Amino acid sequence: MSDSNNNLSSSHKPKLLFHLGYPKTASTWLQNNFFGFDTDKFICPWGARAGRAIDHFVLTSGFIFDPQVVRDELQETLIESMDSERVVVISEESLISGICSGKYWGPETIRRITQCFPDAKVMLCIREQEKIIYSAYGEYIRTGGTGTIHQFIETNSSRPGTGPICRSDALLYDSVISHLLEVFGEDSVLVLPYEFLRADPMGFTKRILNFVDTEGEILFDEAVAHNGLGAFTLAIARYANVIRFGQFKSWNLFLRVLDKIIPNRLNKFFESKNLSIIAEFVGDSFKVSNQKTSKLISFDLETYGYNV
Repeated sequence: MSDSNNNLSSSHKPKLLFHLGYPKTASTWLQNNFFGFDTDKFICPWGARAGRAIDHFVLTSGFIFDPQVVRDELQETLIESMDSERVVVISEESLISGICSGKYWGPETIRRITQCFPDAKVMLCIREQEKIIYSAYGEYIRTGGTGTIHQFIETNSSRPGTGPICRSDALLYDSVISHLLEVFGEDSVLVLPYEFLRADPMGFTKRILNFVDTEGEILFDEAVAHNGLGAFTLAIARYANVIRFGQFKSWNLFLRVLDKIIPNRLNKFFESKNLSIIAEFVGDSFKVSNQKTSKLISFDLETYGYNV
């Protein structure tokens, strides 16, 4: 066993927290306004958004993946803080799945994390399914997507072997949570609803501090990290993406300006239309899963608008 692995297993090793996602559950806010804001309590050695986590736990071929390489790299970045009480945070919203881009690798990612850091704690944020699908569709369009809301969520039955970009089975939260509990143990898994953050940011952040056994004043920046574009603005963006107009460097800035001058009633009309399509598609498909999730995480999800 190498010296670096001995160091990570020593009595002086820092606490390690993996924030796994989901996308569209205030991940950017957590990265920049909480983990990256309170530098007395947290350290983010791979950056506020840990792209290196995707490199190691997702993109590296399974035939050559080496847990020791990952431990050595993290160790190298922590040399100056090994005796610190700060919590080491690896935060990347797509470690469970990329619902905005059609990328799904959850179980393999979890297996690799446990191979590298079996004593790590993991945190997952969830969001009411219809709302997260709607928000994910906006992100999909904003980053160049060309499909309609139907194409985003529905399987093309005429083409076997293909699936929608946003797979509904990835939002059966109880299956993901049960797997995390089985792998990491009850004391090492924290699952919080996004809606809890919106309702009580102080209570939300306090839960995280208690989870990682950290005391002190709760510090965070309340500023909103990202404001989504209106639904009519997104419709314009989708057509622009089809003709590749959205590839211009200033396109996103243009959309932000456009969004401010489009009448709110137009955005609300298109938002209502898309939400109706999503609601009809979803139906009661998440009801049983949400009931199980409520029990697993000890939250009354019905009070936050989940179908329970």
